[in-house]
Amino acid sequence: MQLVAYLKNQTIKSPIYADDSDTKARIMAMKNEVIEHCSPFRRHITININDWSLTIKASELVALEVQKG
Repeated sequence: MQLVAYLKNQTIKSPIYADDSDTKARIMAMKNEVIEHCSPFRRHITININDWSLTIKASELVALEVQKG
């Protein structure tokens, strides 16, 4: 599974892990956590999945999607 972040000017996909540590439940939980903590007062959003990390400007985020890799 992959978490895909659609930003205003680019699309960023999380890596796919061979050891299945990126299960659908884990990726969905991460997506829901980001959506839950998104607010107009927040400047940056950080997403951490295993050893992959992404920090983006909250104003740049258009959508999040979970895709089967």
